[in-house]
Amino acid sequence: MTIQGGGTENIDPLLLNGSFSPRPTRESHPNIRFWTLADYLKWFNNSPEAQAGVHGRVDYLEHKDGSGVSPDTLAVIRQTMRNGWTTLAKCDLAPQSWGQIDAMGHQKFRVLVENAHPLFQFADNGWKLDHLATSMYPSWAKHTLATT
Repeated sequence: MTIQGGGTENIDPLLLNGSFSPRPTRESHPNIRFWTLADYLKWFNNSPEAQAGVHGRVDYLEHKDGSGVSPDTLAVIRQTMRNGWTTLAKCDLAPQSWGQIDAMGHQKFRVLVENAHPLFQFADNGWKLDHLATSMYPSWAKHTLATT
């Protein structure tokens, strides 16, 4: 990507996705069960497996083959998200609550996390990343933003 004048020096590297391939779709990844929050909630509310689930599980996160993420993978994802929020805070883009994130901060965070963990692309409109961020951000903000 270049800007007028031929250089890329003024482009924020967090906004460069690095991959210009089309996003995954239901057709390209038929093993993904939860493309929408409605898909997940329907399963969650009607599945004995979900009702017997463990607190803190994130059954909606799926690898391209439809398998769930391991606890170790989830720990790495959570660390990536915390690092992303720290980056936003350093850029003065971290809001007091995740619902107050502006478009620039949201885009930077989404690109950073999706590049590190492409499984978040298996969701219409990025709902999986927003869903996890909504549950994690309050604790991070309480402990981190108050000290910065």
